[in-house]
Amino acid sequence: MARQPLDDKGVSEIIGALMLILIVVIAAAGIAMIVSQAEQQQASRQTLQDAINNEKLNMMYIQPIYNTNDTSSLGLTGIYPLTEIDIDIQNLNVQQSNIQYITVNGIPYNISELPGSLGDVLTVPASANLPIKLYVSNFLLNLDLYNNQSITVQIGTSYGNTFSRTINPPTASAKFNVESENLGLVERDYVQLDASASNDSTGQIKIYQWDITDNSPYWWKYLPTNNYQINSSGSTVQFNPLTNGPFTINLTVWDNQNEANAMIGQMNDIYIPADPNFDPPLTLSPIYYQNNSTIVATLTSLSGIPCSNQAIVFQPGSNINVNTTQVLTDSNGIAVVNVSFIPNATLGSVTVSYNKLTENVQVTLLPIPPIADFTSNITSGVEPLTVAFADKSSGGTYGYMTSWEWDFDDGTANSTLKNPVHTFNGPGIYTVTLTSTNSYGSVSKQYPNYITVHNGDPVANFTADITNGSPGVNVNFTDTSTGFNITSWTWNFGDNSTSNTENTGHVYSQPGYYTVLLTVANEVGSNTMTKTNYINIT
Repeated sequence: MARQPLDDKGVSEIIGALMLILIVVIAAAGIAMIVSQAEQQQASRQTLQDAINNEKLNMMYIQPIYNTNDTSSLGLTGIYPLTEIDIDIQNLNVQQSNIQYITVNGIPYNISELPGSLGDVLTVPASANLPIKLYVSNFLLNLDLYNNQSITVQIGTSYGNTFSRTINPPTASAKFNVESENLGLVERDYVQLDASASNDSTGQIKIYQWDITDNSPYWWKYLPTNNYQINSSGSTVQFNPLTNGPFTINLTVWDNQNEANAMIGQMNDIYIPADPNFDPPLTLSPIYYQNNSTIVATLTSLSGIPCSNQAIVFQPGSNINVNTTQVLTDSNGIAVVNVSFIPNATLGSVTVSYNKLTENVQVTLLPIPPIADFTSNITSGVEPLTVAFADKSSGGTYGYMTSWEWDFDDGTANSTLKNPVHTFNGPGIYTVTLTSTNSYGSVSKQYPNYITVHNGDPVANFTADITNGSPGVNVNFTDTSTGFNITSWTWNFGDNSTSNTENTGHVYSQPGYYTVLLTVANEVGSNTMTKTNYINIT
């Protein structure tokens, strides 16, 4: 068949079809481009999200450093201020991470002070560790932390991720039980200290430190200090008190970091009441003293401290008497009894006891040596002085005195009478000695300057404070007479006036010369001193 030529309408239809095809192709290409861009954007977003999701910074360790030489901030034992924190940051991602901020307990750190930082950004290389040191002085705000406080470190990255880790101090928790053990003669109480309830959530407790204060009212008398300490790696310890208390105990637990930088927990003021069996009496030491016939018993505790106000029993055996059978110990732990023998006995025993403590004391009679002594009827007088001496010697346990010898210290022969009468013929001061003898031997008694013998005759004399004056003057006269036991004084002042006192005063009212006389007397006789024209009144 022959092809018909296209008319205008046909051409138009063909062109329209081709245009439609072109539009479809172009639209398809646009759609494909849009889809491709969307896919690329989605892939980019997925890559970013993957980077955010995959970023992982791990703080391998956080090591606080404390100033153990500075306790001024809190003034508490073992509490030290923070000076530095050492951190090891591990990047677990295959891409680097950029740290934009670091805080400790919410206080931001100046990242620009860290080595390797670029401004305010610190880069942690991919799959690497980065150790850093945070100094307290470089925080943007004041950071006051101590080794008994928790530390939380937070790191923020450029991806918006935050990573944190907290280390906590250990928690101290303690209790105690009072238990008893048998020491044979006594039961002793002790304190079982238990800190097993203590814990360390971010570490391990290494040391349990018990600080003990002895509040006994008597510790200062027997112990060098009332503060002592028990350190243990275990959570339970046995505390054997050195006194009967009471006690105050503080518990400090230290974690397993370097000791100088350990974090600690504390529990204070654990009160343990006094107990008389913490330091019970364990030693009873009685001693017999022959010289004063006493038994002195000393009761001391397990730690050697004297035990006061405890009843000691003294049970006499044969031949012995005691003044009391029960005595309370004094503040020095001492109880004393007097012992005596029945007639003709010289040996015996006394049982001294306190609860299960018992000691037997052998008691022997101490021989009593003789003692020489004497008295006399008088010890002073005028010559010749006759004195009667009386022997007062005792023979002790050696019988009566059998001989005597007297030395009167006046050059005369010694007397061998028991009670001699002796005359001292000259004035002087005499030492008298008696030597007495029995089966024990000789003993002596000497009284120095025992007898005083005076010259009997009085000798009158006197003085006046003035001897010249005007009418109306008062003259004071002083007796300077000598002689034994002067008993009377007679003054004549030369103007028909007299006085009978030892020392006197007299007023002269008229001018003239006056002769003054003084007469003194004693049991032997009298004597007069005359001073002619002694007083001149003008």
